[in-house]
This record gives sequence, C-alpha cells and structure tokens, in this order.
Amino acid sequence: MTYFPDSIFSDKDETTIRPQEERANSCEKVNLPQGTISNRPDFRDMPKCQARAKSTGQKCKNVAVKGKNVCYLHGGKSTGPKTERGKMRSKYARLRHGDYSARHKQNRHDLMMVRRYFKSIGWL
Repeated sequence: MTYFPDSIFSDKDETTIRPQEERANSCEKVNLPQGTISNRPDFRDMPKCQARAKSTGQKCKNVAVKGKNVCYLHGGKSTGPKTERGKMRSKYARLRHGDYSARHKQNRHDLMMVRRYFKSIGWL
C-alpha cells in the first residue's frame, strides 16, 4: 500500500510506509511507567489547579504552578504589578463608585451626626 504516486517517491519501498493501524498498534506494545519517557516528570503526583469553572463547577485539570494553587492559565504565573504606575492602575482597576471607601464612610458618619444634632434641637 502506497500513499503517494510512484513518480514522486520511486526509490521508496512499500515496506517503509506503514498503514495507520499498524503505527497505532506499535505504540501500544511499549508499556513504560509514566514519567520515564525522555525524562518527563510524572504529572499524576503533582498538585492540580484549584480553579473552578463558573458554568459547570468542575475543577481545572492542569498542573498548578510550583508554589501556587492555580495553573498558568488561571493566574499562577502572575507576580503582580512591578512599576508604580502599574500598582496605581491595579489599585483603581475595580473601583466602581467609591461608596465604601474610608473617606466616604467618614463623610456619611459626619453627616448623620450633624443631622442628629439638628433633629435634637428641633430644626428638622
């Protein structure tokens, strides 16, 4: 069985090109334990990523980055902002309205105290 016309590979023998089924079966004959091929680590013993999918609730199946709880896809490689500009941008990245900032809480408290005072003297 040949995969190419004879005019392209005329010097090739039919025995050098194996069918796909034969190639797949040749891999199954090797029964080596995980982690022995080409000095690759055994991923079964490594900690897994703790991130969960919002839609399904299933855990991520990737290996966690060393020293972290999540994989590189879920922020394990992130080290945070380094420059002052980056730190400032990060600080205000999720700020929506400021209703819960310390200064705003203090202003609300002061206004309530003024209102209580005016109410106590009968102006309100």
